[in-house]
Amino acid sequence: MSEPLITDWLTAGAALCTLLTAVVAVYFAAKAPKKAAEWAEKYRRQSEQASEREKLRMQVFVALMKCRSQLLHQDALAALNLVDVAFSDVPAVREAYRSFHDATGEDPSSAEKIIERYHALIDKVSQAVGMADQISVSDIRAGYYPLALGRLDEAALAEAEAKIANAKTKPSKRK
Repeated sequence: MSEPLITDWLTAGAALCTLLTAVVAVYFAAKAPKKAAEWAEKYRRQSEQASEREKLRMQVFVALMKCRSQLLHQDALAALNLVDVAFSDVPAVREAYRSFHDATGEDPSSAEKIIERYHALIDKVSQAVGMADQISVSDIRAGYYPLALGRLDEAALAEAEAKIANAKTKPSKRK
């Protein structure tokens, strides 16, 4: 028996590498469908979440626009309460919301300031949903609300403010 030549060792090494490559290929071929399915499910879930967030953002935008002349409408209030959730990753919208919220808490309140901040919030939301090139600030300010309904709202607010002021001046009857 003759001593193995270097080519014999190289041939044996190549055969061993081929066997090892085949084993690795079989392993990955067996795992690939499961990994592909997991990746596809993860991608589908992320896409669905992004789609739901975009839908929620558009619903908030539509409600704010719809109620831009009726800030006390329940749809406006619901939309305002969703701003933090829908736009949690948009600092400009969150800041505009805080500014609006601060204006509503001032005593005495300024209707002009509240309305201006509400419109500024809608502007930031329109930018966040990609509508800023189609909806201008003048569009935001041009909401329709009949004068008679506005007068009724003003009367109701005046009555409510009078009741609140009266309640603040009366001593409490609690013991």
